[in-house]
Amino acid sequence: MKKKYIFISLLAILMFCILINVILIGCTNKNSIVGKWRDGSGNEIEFYKDGTVVFLDSFGGVAGEYSFPDGSHIRFLHAANIYGEVCEIKINGNELTLSSNDTTYLLIRVKN
Repeated sequence: MKKKYIFISLLAILMFCILINVILIGCTNKNSIVGKWRDGSGNEIEFYKDGTVVFLDSFGGVAGEYSFPDGSHIRFLHAANIYGEVCEIKINGNELTLSSNDTTYLLIRVKN
């Protein structure tokens, strides 16, 4: 009986640690993405704390919203795509990588 109690306790602790890790990964992306990012062609994406995003290119800008369905994906909603687009996201220091289907975008953080 005591072994069963120890096993269940260890399992509960493990599940709690996994849950905390998933929550922290999501928060890390949410906090570290805020700011302006630029690709090699001069296109910019600016993320705001309130969940809004602005895409800027040589033709102008498009505003929208972003959210994190999980710790490794970001969802964009904007007028041009009312259903939203989900991309895999990786942030490594000042590099932001967005991947969707067979396309990968590399952006560098713009320092103010």
